[in-house]
Amino acid sequence: MARRKRSLEDLILEKLPGKSRIILAVSGGLDSVVMLSLFNQIKKKKLISDLYIAHINHQLRSESADDAIFVKKLAYNYKIKCKVLKLKKNKNYQVNIEDWARKERYAALEILRDKQGFDYVATAHNANDQIETFLFQLFSNRNLSGIAEIDEKRHLLRPLLRASRATLVEHALNNNLVWREDSTNIDTDFTRNMIRGVILPYLTDKFQQDVSDSLLRQLEELTELSDTIRKQASTIASGANEISSKLLKRKIKGLDRVLAWRVLEEIFIEKCQFRIGREAAINVLSVLRGTLKATTLPGGIVFKG
Repeated sequence: MARRKRSLEDLILEKLPGKSRIILAVSGGLDSVVMLSLFNQIKKKKLISDLYIAHINHQLRSESADDAIFVKKLAYNYKIKCKVLKLKKNKNYQVNIEDWARKERYAALEILRDKQGFDYVATAHNANDQIETFLFQLFSNRNLSGIAEIDEKRHLLRPLLRASRATLVEHALNNNLVWREDSTNIDTDFTRNMIRGVILPYLTDKFQQDVSDSLLRQLEELTELSDTIRKQASTIASGANEISSKLLKRKIKGLDRVLAWRVLEEIFIEKCQFRIGREAAINVLSVLRGTLKATTLPGGIVFKG
């Protein structure tokens, strides 16, 4: 007998913490409208305790106000409370709009979650977003890492992460859902849009097949490997109550280079409350092992052996 194809609702319920109170980040686009539809059905079955809708108005587009009105109408139709959050531009806005928007968006959502006393914020990232994030990290020389379905530290859920965008489109059309199109999604001045609209279609055409599945499989393997190393590093790093050369040397004694710099990174995260990154962690390792006299870390911190 053929196995029944798992529905989108099944995919969500496999990882969904039971009886949670969840804020849905709804932009009004296809992905988040599908997520809202699915969670509304799950709530009707009493498998979660409460839902709340949050809409972020980045105030970057002329149609932003219309998007907010659209989401508020959705909330009214679903009989779910809704809050529109407007982001305020700061000094980082001019440096990198994409980074500014992402950081400010998550910060605003976390403040709302904490204030309302909810358990998680759910975003509508899907499998295609994982691929785009992977390529973005690869091209911008950042640490390669996947997107976690459940991020307990940041109280984040990404319930659609194993669903392809094509599957979401199919669900939306089959259920007569209406959504908004973001005009900036076709602006290839934004790196992610370039990856989505130019690079991936080029690779698909070049290799005469959809490369998304292959990239996703490779990403899953890399993510599993990276997570395993990070968990091991976190275990070794635990109990570090200070950042001193003596303690750090003891923690990395006998470790190979990859695990050693990961351990150092975990210790600095705990003490400095930010990730110093691979390059800085390797420089600290070089200082500790005597091949570098000193290094300057993010934030202007000078580390000497």
